[in-house]
Amino acid sequence: MRMVAVAVALVFLPATPGAAAPLSSSPSTPPSVPDELSAPAEIRTAYEALRKGDADTAERVARKFVAAQPSNALGHEVLGAALALKRNFPDAERELQAALRLAPNRPTTMARLGLIALEQKNPTQAEDWFRKTPSHAP
Repeated sequence: MRMVAVAVALVFLPATPGAAAPLSSSPSTPPSVPDELSAPAEIRTAYEALRKGDADTAERVARKFVAAQPSNALGHEVLGAALALKRNFPDAERELQAALRLAPNRPTTMARLGLIALEQKNPTQAEDWFRKTPSHAP
């Protein structure tokens, strides 16, 4: 179960700002998500903490960012990823839903919600989220 929680946190987490990582170990890398190319320093710091498995730091940084910029979808998504890594799924879902209200077509947010549903043993809801997730294919 821990592996799914890590996957929830790291799904599409870019290896470097602007480079989205695939869900699998596939050699092909999907195109970057545009707002990650210009992500604020705080978000890059939170991403780096998540990559290192430091959910506490990622959560602290993301909460501060969201408090300062509550209308930033990426901030809510990163906070949701940190909370998911800590297995706080209700709060993670709340943050991810906030991200979707601000940016309804974010594929990474939908994929994270699908992985949370899998973690909570709700495959039907997971499938619904994965079907809604726009493809990265050109």
